[in-house]
This record gives sequence, C-alpha cells and structure tokens, in this order.
Amino acid sequence: MSFAAVVYVKTTYEKGPATSRFVVARGKIAPPGGMSLPRLELLGTKILARLVTHVKEYLGYDETVKVHLF
Repeated sequence: MSFAAVVYVKTTYEKGPATSRFVVARGKIAPPGGMSLPRLELLGTKILARLVTHVKEYLGYDETVKVHLF
C-alpha cells in the first residue's frame, strides 16, 4: 500500500478562461506490517499540508490566497 498528495494551482483571470497547472506530487510506500486505511489517509493529508506550505512560500502567496484541499 502507499499514500500520496498532489498540488495543482488554479489561476482565474478577469478576462479569459481559468488555467490549472500541476505543481508537485509526493508519494510514499507504507511501511511493512500494514497500516489501516484511515491512518494512510491521515499520512497523505500530512504530506499535502507540508507541500501546500512549501508551494505557497515558493510562489510568494500570502494569507489572502484561497486554498482548497481535498
């Protein structure tokens, strides 16, 4: 089993269509011995939160930028 997270950035413009771009992905293989699915989901969420933090810092986004995680 494994778990992963992916970050996309969606940009909307006043004129023209919105764009969506892949930014980064990260995945890991679960340790041997097994883990429950809820635990793997929590680990994926932890990776996602870290990735979003790094992407926001790298792109220079401030706290006013809307972020949706799912």
